[in-house]
Amino acid sequence: MKDPKQPGDAPNPEESEAREPVVPNFFDVDPGVARAIDAVQHEIRQERQLEAFRALVELRQRLGGFGKRVVAMVHVPQCEDCYAQERHQMRADDSTWRPSDISAKTWRKDLREYASEEDIRRTYREMKDESREYPVVRCDTCKQEIIYGRDSVYVWSRPFEHHFPELVGDENRDPPADPPGYVRKLVYDAYEGKCAGCGVLLTWDEKTMDHIRPKHMGGPGTLENIQLACAKCNNEKKGGELPEEVHVWLDLLLVAQGPEFDSLARLAGL
Repeated sequence: MKDPKQPGDAPNPEESEAREPVVPNFFDVDPGVARAIDAVQHEIRQERQLEAFRALVELRQRLGGFGKRVVAMVHVPQCEDCYAQERHQMRADDSTWRPSDISAKTWRKDLREYASEEDIRRTYREMKDESREYPVVRCDTCKQEIIYGRDSVYVWSRPFEHHFPELVGDENRDPPADPPGYVRKLVYDAYEGKCAGCGVLLTWDEKTMDHIRPKHMGGPGTLENIQLACAKCNNEKKGGELPEEVHVWLDLLLVAQGPEFDSLARLAGL
């Protein structure tokens, strides 16, 4: 019979190793799991591209039309900390510091400079908790919450594509002159197979990809510059002329910036 272990006895190396906790190696990921994660992330990126591009297509149809280029700018909020950090990076002195565009004390009045009364009322209706006194948005730079009535807000103008860089391609690569296959598929789906010029329903083989800014003038084959067209509209209605630009301002100050697509439905309805 084995004697019970007495206090002060030397530890058994085998027992110590058995009791030692096993630390998982998080970098040792199963290849199948890694492929599954990549597939999900790719699907999310594609869905984000499609939703953003659909909103841009609606803006084109309502404000521009065939043969015109919509230049959409968005008013976005920035918190005081991010504004101060940018000022510091630019080495600006105190004499050039400007007051906040929307102050905590006068935010209701200040908001009317950037959002209509209808937008403000609609925002209150759409808030999940109707009892909340102040709307909440997110800083366009750091994505932290900004609460009107408590925080100072600075207003900046950004291109629509700034929020959805997928529309303009990889910034580390030169944009393609002709749209690649996945861009063609997204364009066809976003236009629901209908020509942007005459509205005729096109099969996949009948479609053409029209460069809004002509290719020979440097127009890239990225989503923000491509529209679906039949051969007749592409050749006769538009041709290779530089398109007229239609400028539009989109007030999204009361919409939280992020990967959610609720704001796009609202944007397309403006």
